[in-house]
Amino acid sequence: MSMRNPLGPGSPAADVAGQLRWYILRDLNEYHHKRHRLDFEDAKKHRVRERIDLVRRKLERVDPLYRLTTDIMEHFEREHLPKSLQGS
Repeated sequence: MSMRNPLGPGSPAADVAGQLRWYILRDLNEYHHKRHRLDFEDAKKHRVRERIDLVRRKLERVDPLYRLTTDIMEHFEREHLPKSLQGS
């Protein structure tokens, strides 16, 4: 905690100008977060897909049984899982 804001960084400052600034920044952050939430989620999903693809490429390169294993998993998925779970 600083001397300027004895309440801590997550709370409004003790002086009036600091409080006004804190509330404005809080509202702006909330507005932009709501406005761009879907963009943030899409970017996160994209990064996850990229990491998964990278791991799969590495496994395919170093594991001689990778292709056989994925084929067996896909066959099991088609044959035994309910339709609602087959896509995941």
